[in-house]
Amino acid sequence: QMLSVGEVLTGTASITSMYNLPAGKVMTVTSVIRCQGVPVATLVSSTLARGYYVGQPAAFQRVSGQQMSIMLYSEEDIAILESKQWFYYHEDTATRLQPNVMIEFCLDSEYRYLTDTAFSTIVTKGSVAIKSRTGKRIDVGTVDFQWSAAKGNP
Repeated sequence: QMLSVGEVLTGTASITSMYNLPAGKVMTVTSVIRCQGVPVATLVSSTLARGYYVGQPAAFQRVSGQQMSIMLYSEEDIAILESKQWFYYHEDTATRLQPNVMIEFCLDSEYRYLTDTAFSTIVTKGSVAIKSRTGKRIDVGTVDFQWSAAKGNP
């Protein structure tokens, strides 16, 4: 829907990352513009401050809405996913994963830096849904992953 002259817009802005590169500090700000409470635009702006660096305890990166799909072909694929400590079925769901099903993860992650190349903590949370052939999503579980002191993304 198009915006019209005179409509009242509201917005929010948040710092979604602040971390170091060899050239300096990178800061990313994400803003969401709303019309009558409905998001109509998202703006992402990154700035590099050459020669300035953020202290490692304050360095972080948030990534929202990461979506990825995985096809589970066999009982073994399902067993591997179900064995992960970070995967939980919803208690009230009667739907369990079956072979030859496409699942979709929608994840939000926060990375806190220990050094420029290692993380002090990684926290990832989100939903797991079955994606039917018709495109319908059936929520079946959640992801709740936490890790300390990692070099790279475990």
